[in-house]
Amino acid sequence: MAKSKKSASSAAASALFGGKAAPKKKTATSSGKDRETVSLPPNLVEATEVAAAYRQIKADLEKKGKLADKQAQEFCLRWWCERFAATGKRPDMTHFVGGDGSFDFVLTRKITITAEKQEALDMIGADISEQVETSGLSIDMDAVVRLGYMEKLQAAIAEMVDDDEHIAEIFTPKVTVKEGILEALPGIAQECEADGGLADKIQAIVDILKPVPQVKKAELAGADAAGCFTRVVESSLAGGKK
Repeated sequence: MAKSKKSASSAAASALFGGKAAPKKKTATSSGKDRETVSLPPNLVEATEVAAAYRQIKADLEKKGKLADKQAQEFCLRWWCERFAATGKRPDMTHFVGGDGSFDFVLTRKITITAEKQEALDMIGADISEQVETSGLSIDMDAVVRLGYMEKLQAAIAEMVDDDEHIAEIFTPKVTVKEGILEALPGIAQECEADGGLADKIQAIVDILKPVPQVKKAELAGADAAGCFTRVVESSLAGGKK
């Protein structure tokens, strides 16, 4: 049934783009109809105006804020890698200051390992095998259902013993990162085949592992909410005016 439906769809598409069939006419929508206008009660006027203003500025604030945060974190991450390479000691939480703005930055140990990350590490010759451990298997139940093994899972497992493709798709090892992986980065980087000096190699590994960076206690000295708002709105970031 599915195959017939697909063939019918293909035939219809071929006829349309081949000039043998006219496209369907667009049906009228409700967008062109008159809308009823209702006046809100006086006690909701301010809330309505604030809500409308918030929605209007939210996109611009978010766009500029994310861009600024990205630029700051990229600098902090590079500084972190260079300091680590120079001292051999993992930098702790650091206080960064620029003008009236300041924040604390720390690279956390929150790291997950995926097949894609492992493949990327292998490509640059970064061996982290000593810093990870397998703690069991994950079962992809969606794959079990899709492959038809839900009702008789035990029997299916027995049948799939020699089916490496299905086994690899359904069962994947749970790999966890050991506590000291960040401290081990210089040693791993020294054996890494990536281009550049030690800081470049550390950053190449960090860029793949993606430990979660955290920015804390960000503040603009001497500025209230209105001052902070003005600073963002008038910023030249993301095409804004300054």
